[in-house]
Amino acid sequence: MATTFTVTIRLQCWKEHHCVGCGTAFRYLFAREVKGTGGAARTAERSAHTRAARVITKGTDPHPCPTCGRFQPEMIARPLAARHAWTSAAGALAVLAVVVLGGTHASAWLTYSAAGLAAAVVTAVATLVHITFARRNPNADLVGNRARAAHELNAGVVQIVKSGDADRADKNPPRKPFAKGHLLAAGLGFLAAVVLAAPFITKGAAGWPSNSGVPEVVGSGEQIVVYFDDSVDALKGHWRGQAKAEVAADEGPGCWVRSSAHRRGMKIGGIRSRSAKPGRPAGRRSGLH
Repeated sequence: MATTFTVTIRLQCWKEHHCVGCGTAFRYLFAREVKGTGGAARTAERSAHTRAARVITKGTDPHPCPTCGRFQPEMIARPLAARHAWTSAAGALAVLAVVVLGGTHASAWLTYSAAGLAAAVVTAVATLVHITFARRNPNADLVGNRARAAHELNAGVVQIVKSGDADRADKNPPRKPFAKGHLLAAGLGFLAAVVLAAPFITKGAAGWPSNSGVPEVVGSGEQIVVYFDDSVDALKGHWRGQAKAEVAADEGPGCWVRSSAHRRGMKIGGIRSRSAKPGRPAGRRSGLH
């Protein structure tokens, strides 16, 4: 068995920022623990040093500016981008799962229209989560941020390297986080939800009937599986049934339905009884011709 080496590096250094609002240079104690793995000790050490350099360069802790109370863009953007990425990935996987299950008829209740509606709901919820993240503004309360910064200064957590200009910060207040780009993205997200739900909405508005089987809509030469709520008790699960189908149509071209008998098992036998559970196919698929 191959040996895996792990090297752990504990970082502790002063991280310095230059405030975009007032120009104050301040720093705080930045601490992290990074690990590197590899098939050899030197490889693991090299991996750990590479990760440590990346963490020192890109890593941040949320500390407001001691002069104007503003959180810096790099303190906000990276954690926010990670939240958006996780939300997008989770939403995409959920929609994909619903579409696959609905398209393969893996469940009796997840019909085409139900799958479309479920995908629309997932898309709308994911869009709302994105909007919630985008509307969060850590710089909404600058007075409270300055009070927090003063407390951190007194505690020695934050140090001022170079003083800035508070008047300059007052003349250039931070922008609102929810910009036009966010509004456009949110609109596209809700539009996608409407498109996914369009078949369900159209069907309900037009009063179209629904088949009780899967798929809901069938055409010439296609097959439909009908599920029943009642159970069938049979010895060892063997049973025989005769399927009968009728087409209810007030007007339009005529059509013919062919149904066939189906047998489960070659003979009746056994010493105990088993029940076919509700939700299972009650017979062979019937073809429409």
